[in-house]
Amino acid sequence: MSNISIIGGGLAGLVSALLLKRAGHNVLLIERKTYPFHRVCGEYISNEVRPFMERHGFLPDMPLPQIKEFLLSGTGGKMSQTKLDLGGFGVSRFTLDNHLYELAKAEGVKVAHEKVLDCTFASGHFKVKTGPTNTHSRCGDRRLRQALQSGSSTEATLLHKALPLHRGEIPRAHRSSHRSNCLAQFFRWILRY
Repeated sequence: MSNISIIGGGLAGLVSALLLKRAGHNVLLIERKTYPFHRVCGEYISNEVRPFMERHGFLPDMPLPQIKEFLLSGTGGKMSQTKLDLGGFGVSRFTLDNHLYELAKAEGVKVAHEKVLDCTFASGHFKVKTGPTNTHSRCGDRRLRQALQSGSSTEATLLHKALPLHRGEIPRAHRSSHRSNCLAQFFRWILRY
């Protein structure tokens, strides 16, 4: 059983935490904010992922409005409208993220409400330095066997700096110079072991 840490508790982080926990891993989710909280988001999810979300119980038990058209309006009053091929549904990130958070806690995902200050890689381990998000939080260093990133660009930058992409620790077939690709490749690489 692997110990896996996920930095960032947005949709990608929460869904990854749940799937990894269900696959038998010990999972720590590091999110600086306390749920529930609001996010700046369009609150639209494509129907393309709805079967996946339903199959895993990731959607809250409530009516979700269907969205079938896209309307773009300009400041001058001009508007353009088009149908969405697959369509989608609307759901508040406040509601959805909190639902996934409660589900993750219930399934045994550990959650630390701390801010990630730095992430380094040495001797086959990631070291994630966390700090307080407010005066009541503790701070410290977490020594982790693996660290997977899902979240904001700040967190992606921290983990990207820690990844040993140019030192040979990750097999050549899984190296990439593109940040988002590198994290996806790293995720696939670590799940194989």
